[in-house]
Amino acid sequence: MQMPIRPENNHKTLSEETVKKVLAQRHAETEPEESDRMRMISLKVPETLLRRCDRMAKAKSLTRSGFIKLALSEYLDAIEDK
Repeated sequence: MQMPIRPENNHKTLSEETVKKVLAQRHAETEPEESDRMRMISLKVPETLLRRCDRMAKAKSLTRSGFIKLALSEYLDAIEDK
């Protein structure tokens, strides 16, 4: 069986400095705004409240975390508009 002939590699070699500049630009373009960064928090809540939260999250097809973020955001929007 004969091996296929591969075309020559015409790729250019980039300098380390160029690579660093490209990566820095890419990082700047994809870095979330300060207000969009996620932070891990820990909460203690009564078990009954947690069960209610889990039931509503399931009903809305959300994770517990997703539901808490949604509920908190909607609550804050509602009271800030007053």
